[in-house]
Amino acid sequence: MAILDYQGFRPKFSYRHIKYVGGYKMESSAILGVVFIVTAICMVIIKAIRENLIDKNIIFDNQCPVCQSDMPRIPRLARHKIFSRILLLDVQYYECDDCNTKRLFTGPR
Repeated sequence: MAILDYQGFRPKFSYRHIKYVGGYKMESSAILGVVFIVTAICMVIIKAIRENLIDKNIIFDNQCPVCQSDMPRIPRLARHKIFSRILLLDVQYYECDDCNTKRLFTGPR
């Protein structure tokens, strides 16, 4: 008779999957979707910046724009290394010996 007394399975509703964001109820999947959308927008912006830097610095003749002397490479700064890692670019740093003009050259890896 235990089979006839069964009234069905009614799961209890749980509020664990609902988060309060800025005073509004949002499900975890909605929060994850917003994170994915923001990440995609950031990636598109970074790609546009990268392409712009590659196109802008495509020709570099290793001469100072001020005094036309040769510019030797100098060690990059920490911010140039971080910039290189984020945008996946090859960053080269030059300084003129005569007039102390510094120039940053970026190109594709």
